[in-house]
Amino acid sequence: MKKKIVFGIFLFGLFFVGNFNVSARECEWGLQAPQIPQGYAENKGHVVSLKTTASACKGTNTAVYFSNFGSLPNWYTPSSGTIVHGYLMEDDPPAYEPDERVKYYIGFFTGRVLTDFQLNKTITPGNIDSEGDQTCELYMNFSISGTTGGTPIPQGLFYYGICMN
Repeated sequence: MKKKIVFGIFLFGLFFVGNFNVSARECEWGLQAPQIPQGYAENKGHVVSLKTTASACKGTNTAVYFSNFGSLPNWYTPSSGTIVHGYLMEDDPPAYEPDERVKYYIGFFTGRVLTDFQLNKTITPGNIDSEGDQTCELYMNFSISGTTGGTPIPQGLFYYGICMN
């Protein structure tokens, strides 16, 4: 009887512990989309500082999640090619190198309604900060296809969260 109980506890432990996946992820949620310029323009969003469990901040350990999609204003005339461009950036102090582009996301519309965001590519998969620096300063740059210098899209078209493993 004693062997059955011990064996049962062992199997229980294997099943639950073996399937338990721990992920040390730090995120900043609820960031509202800023005013989005038409055409590419510097549009530095809210900078967030996140810790990584890796030896340095790495592009492959980052993620951006999008939610609460809205609609374009009535005055904006979308075309079939209207998209939101979103670059995840690593913030460097002005005295250092320029900010690194880490990942490129694209937001798609159905008519006037934003319906989806997808990761298009990882630009910098490796270190985006110095080896040993485990605090990552990240932000998003957004623009929307259209006439450069046209009226910007008001803030709040969507919300997003930036995460670091």
